[in-house]
Amino acid sequence: MQVVTKQHTDKLKECEEGKRKHYRCVCHLQDGAVVTADELRKCLDGNTAAGQALTVAQQTPLRVLHRRTGMTRDKVIYAIRTEWISPKIFLLDLTTSAGTYVKEFVHGDFGRTLPNVGTLLLGKPTDILQLDVTGIEYE
Repeated sequence: MQVVTKQHTDKLKECEEGKRKHYRCVCHLQDGAVVTADELRKCLDGNTAAGQALTVAQQTPLRVLHRRTGMTRDKVIYAIRTEWISPKIFLLDLTTSAGTYVKEFVHGDFGRTLPNVGTLLLGKPTDILQLDVTGIEYE
């Protein structure tokens, strides 16, 4: 953590287009879903392997629909990395384009974000327990 000036925050807002954000999520498999470590790596990590980005179509999430325009936005997941914590809980490290709704990418927001972690895990419902921003890149 550090103290920043208004000039620095204004600069961050100007660079929104080229900004990438890094997140760490703690995710939980729901409803008796079972996924092996190999399936987790193949289904999630494999989507961004070799520099391939994943495009996600996100409708305005239900939780913000009352204050944001309802529309579908394409966002990009540049990198995904997973790590098991326990049989039902895993870490999900993401690098995304600015404006990506990460919570909705994890749980799918009732099908309003596609693909999402659950669909990538072949229909295994997943929820998010914790979300932290770990870094921001901008030009």
